[in-house]
Amino acid sequence: MKTYHVKIRMVVLIGVFLLLGGCSSKTDAIYQESIQKGLDAIAEDDFSKAEGLFEMALEAKEDDVTAKAYLSQVQLFLQADDFIKQNNIDDAVHSLDKAITVKEGSKVIAAKSQAKKEIILTYQENQNTYLSLLNDAKGLNESGQYQESNNKLDELLKVDLTPFTAMKDEAVKLKESNNAAIRNAEIAQAQQEAQEKVAAVEQEAQKNSKPNTLSADDVVIHYSISNDGELELLIRSIILKVGQRLILTRDDNSNVSERTLFSANGTIDIFDNTKGMIAVAPGTTDITIIPGEDWDKSKVIEVTVIN
Repeated sequence: MKTYHVKIRMVVLIGVFLLLGGCSSKTDAIYQESIQKGLDAIAEDDFSKAEGLFEMALEAKEDDVTAKAYLSQVQLFLQADDFIKQNNIDDAVHSLDKAITVKEGSKVIAAKSQAKKEIILTYQENQNTYLSLLNDAKGLNESGQYQESNNKLDELLKVDLTPFTAMKDEAVKLKESNNAAIRNAEIAQAQQEAQEKVAAVEQEAQKNSKPNTLSADDVVIHYSISNDGELELLIRSIILKVGQRLILTRDDNSNVSERTLFSANGTIDIFDNTKGMIAVAPGTTDITIIPGEDWDKSKVIEVTVIN
């Protein structure tokens, strides 16, 4: 009987050892598979998936140094992503530095953390450079140096601003504002030159233009027609205020006649006893001068009326 009991104990012990060995083997398999799949996820830049897999590995082996290190690196990398979304570059770099230096960590994760760090540092450097150009352009715009402002904007807009959409939109709008200001300045300059020419050739103006009736606010546009019907017209666009007069003055002695037409849209109208028009209401219209009925040689003055 004694021998029989000894045999039973031996069978039980062997069974327990086999059971424990089987559990240990299964745990090791889960651990190894989780670590490998986690590293595969890292290779595919899927750090969220890798985080879950390394957590499974750590559940299989609670005190495993490798699983703890890999999980810490991944969580620091994901933390850096969150900081980047908040435009908190300094904290993002700090998290990546910690991921790079985790003891017993993955060299692959460390390398990806280093690459990420270099990218965001370059991003930050570019952001500062581009922002400096934009601020310079704003300052030049505010001081009325519109072309100089455009030069700064051209330098900015020639680079790839895909990561800086808001900055690009602001630069484009500022350039449109500069261009509008430049056009207005050119029109004003043309008007000033026309006024200066009035003073120089006032005595030679045609009788029906009645220069003695000119007021300080009147705008005079001079033109001439050669004997072969070629029309010379210096000013092609002008801005008038409501109530302001525009006088067309011919400065030649050729025998070629001409017709003057304008769009009857209520923007301008003819005023009495002068060869000219008066601004009636805000809007845009055209004045066409046709030498000798030859439409091919005609020229147009674009008129904008403002309040």
